[in-house]
Amino acid sequence: NSGKSEWIDALLMNLSKNHGWGFALCSLEKTPDKHAIQLIEKCKDKPFYDRWDYDCQVVKDGERLVSGKVDRMSEGEVLEGLRWINDRFQIISNVGNDFPTIDWILDKARSAVLRHGIHGLVIDPYNEINHARPRDMNETEYVSIMMSKVKRFAQMYDVAVWFVAHPRQQQAWTGGAPDMYCISGSANFVNKADNVIMV
Repeated sequence: NSGKSEWIDALLMNLSKNHGWGFALCSLEKTPDKHAIQLIEKCKDKPFYDRWDYDCQVVKDGERLVSGKVDRMSEGEVLEGLRWINDRFQIISNVGNDFPTIDWILDKARSAVLRHGIHGLVIDPYNEINHARPRDMNETEYVSIMMSKVKRFAQMYDVAVWFVAHPRQQQAWTGGAPDMYCISGSANFVNKADNVIMV
């Protein structure tokens, strides 16, 4: 893992703080409470739990004494951050729905548009979605249809959609950075996307 989810959360936080955007988050690898903690930490720029910062060290007379402890946020800061997050982020939870389909996710996102006026949707990651495709359809065809559904949703509701996908396993990797066509699943992620960001 190279921090794709953390990167997208930081981007969303900046868009929300600087432009007032609201979001629906379908983060299939995180529980809603864990994701809320991570968002509050970004909102308040403080850790939720006590943490030691080994890069922040006290040095006296050229001798390293102790590592610096980073103070966690107070209860008041947690509650303030939680209120701020609740006003701007809608969590699409898959609790009780082991592997949701893209149709289920887009239906929940449509509700978030109509009820909360969201500006963006994050689906993270692709490989956790239920891909019950017909037997006579290959993955490339399936991804093409799925991406068309996502693009229609984005256009119909004027919503930006971020789709997090993992790179496929590199068989003969030589140490270089992967390119856009290394996304696991299909080249249609690149062919049908408006933009691709590699993290």
